[in-house]
Amino acid sequence: MKKKMQNFRQDFKMPHLFREDLEKLEAIIKELSPREYRFETKDFECKVIQEIPQDAERLNDFHIQTHNPYISLDFNKNSAYIYSSDNTIKIMGAIKKIIDVVAKRERKFLWYLSNLATWLAPIFLWTPLYLTMFLEKETIKPNKILILASISIALLAFIWWIAGYRISLHNFSVVEFRYRKDKLNFLTRNKDQIIIGVIVTIFTVLATLLFQKIFK
Repeated sequence: MKKKMQNFRQDFKMPHLFREDLEKLEAIIKELSPREYRFETKDFECKVIQEIPQDAERLNDFHIQTHNPYISLDFNKNSAYIYSSDNTIKIMGAIKKIIDVVAKRERKFLWYLSNLATWLAPIFLWTPLYLTMFLEKETIKPNKILILASISIALLAFIWWIAGYRISLHNFSVVEFRYRKDKLNFLTRNKDQIIIGVIVTIFTVLATLLFQKIFK
């Protein structure tokens, strides 16, 4: 009796890789001794990371493929995953090491906020309408503070929804060819997280104030 080979796939949460991460992935692949492997984008293909200059433009589309065994590590604008057509102990050992490297660069906070934006933000887009219906039902006279707060929440929800949608579809994966220590500063490295974090914080404060005002 012969055991059938099983496919393996794991998705990642918005990874942001740097040169040292790519070098680690290359070392793991070399240990696996595949018949062939390559690194590629839509513009170039190479055999070793060293061929890519450190000042190369950051990308949202980068692929690593090995053959015999077949492993595909795909980072693109709207997803990131590793796939293998084989799940032998040796191959899964290498895949586990690869997953460990990529998982450390996942932007999980940004991933969760972007996913929340797809279903939570649209609900709050209708805050002015919900408020109007509630006030009419409770025969409460609206005032400028309630109106301004509800409009602000709706506006921030819209911005949050657009930002989350744009990031999840166009900036899901980021691959840079410079070392992480050479990045300009903290703000530059984390601007996406900071922007959405500020939006959510303001949104939460306004929503809290609005509900306190209504149920005061």
